[in-house]
Amino acid sequence: MYIPPFSPRRLTLARLSPRRGTTSSGGHTGGGSGGHAGTEPGGGGTTGKGGGSSGGAGGAGGAGSSGSSRSITVGGRSHTATSYGNGGGGVGTYVSGPWAGRTEGSGTRAEVYGTWRYGSGYPDGPDRGVNGRSFPFYYWPVVWGDGADSDSYIYNTSEYGNTTNQARPGGRLMTAFFQPNSTVGGSPFRIVADNDTVLALIATITTNCTAYLATTTIAATDFAGNSSLPKPEQAVQYYRASTAVLTCDAYNNTVIFAADNTTASASDSPVPFPAALNTTLLSCLNDTIGAAIPLIDAGGAAAKGGLSSEKIIGAVLGSIGGTIAIGLLICCWCCCRRESRRARDEYTEMDDFGNR
Repeated sequence: MYIPPFSPRRLTLARLSPRRGTTSSGGHTGGGSGGHAGTEPGGGGTTGKGGGSSGGAGGAGGAGSSGSSRSITVGGRSHTATSYGNGGGGVGTYVSGPWAGRTEGSGTRAEVYGTWRYGSGYPDGPDRGVNGRSFPFYYWPVVWGDGADSDSYIYNTSEYGNTTNQARPGGRLMTAFFQPNSTVGGSPFRIVADNDTVLALIATITTNCTAYLATTTIAATDFAGNSSLPKPEQAVQYYRASTAVLTCDAYNNTVIFAADNTTASASDSPVPFPAALNTTLLSCLNDTIGAAIPLIDAGGAAAKGGLSSEKIIGAVLGSIGGTIAIGLLICCWCCCRRESRRARDEYTEMDDFGNR
């Protein structure tokens, strides 16, 4: 049975209840240390390059969506990631480490969808692979472990470390398993992303797609990469600059193993979906992930509710000014009281002696 390849353009977030979004701006400053020592790479510090964008179209969610936030650390600096948020975090440039000169930030909800191709979902173009790429959503791309040289654009851990690299924003790579129920049937789906993202998506998927799942008791498990499930040829859709991926156990898209270092083109076509891939559940999963995958908010660290330097200075000056004003009032009260006592004494003197 032939089922045409899935395309996110056929799916729309509009059928889910829109969440009220917010927009803001903010620069990105800071520095910071790289990743863990040893073979696990990490980025250097970043420096601000201007304000964040206002974000893309507001996300959408099913019943119970709340836009929960979580803090992640990138390059030694804390940022707030929000489910259903607009994204658009401030732009920065790595100034040290293996990624010196690469940019991070500005990725919005409107840019979150990639394709079936590893390396898709970057606002700067559709080229295959993730080596040497920027970090538009701050998060690091999924890695599939080490493998054959002929497939080095897929199996390569030289830049982002292996799947267990705890320096990865959001934590090590994890996976979650989604089994269709007997009503919809079909092959299981899985997601792979950093720990924080997987946990956030489990919560939203089990809320939005309950009618299609065999169970809503789903746990995140370690993703080992290499020969374990899921595999890169099972990838149905990448998101957020290839930092998260949805796979199906029944899918075997061998097109991904074409020659390395080729530029993706419109003529590339994936292997058609098998009959065992249930497109009803796929649509729900894809809509939910696209709408709810956590994004770094515009404003960067300011989103944590901390005061800016200007506000801190204003508060200090206001406090000093208030203290001075109180001191002056006390002085005036003391002076008035002293003058009143002296006037009373002088009046008593004149009463007793008739003159001064």
